[in-house]
Amino acid sequence: MDDIRDEVEYMAVICYVLGSNPPQSVMKGYFKRIWKGMGIDKIA
Repeated sequence: MDDIRDEVEYMAVICYVLGSNPPQSVMKGYFKRIWKGMGIDKIA
């Protein structure tokens, strides 16, 4: 378990934008700018 602990312990944020459909690139830029110090690994 110690070997894979970093792979299985994670936090996820799910975002839903009401009344709009922004491109994923815009959302990626927003999250990276707002949470730049949080060590985000992946935005999908």
